[in-house]
Amino acid sequence: MHIDIAHADPAKRRGVEHKTGGQYRSPENLSEIERDKWLVEDGWNIVWVFENSKPSKPLLEELRKTGITWVIE
Repeated sequence: MHIDIAHADPAKRRGVEHKTGGQYRSPENLSEIERDKWLVEDGWNIVWVFENSKPSKPLLEELRKTGITWVIE
């Protein structure tokens, strides 16, 4: 199963991306990272939360390169 839910708080400039299921350096995730990168560059705090999921190392490296933090729950 793959669920992807985003929560944003514009007043606090914070966004949370929830991910479940297998998460890889896929075209879909790379597209989301690119969009989130623009927010980070604009001063937002973006966090990807991997719930019951083990993200791939290449995906985590892409997040790290763009300044997006992550949490594995």
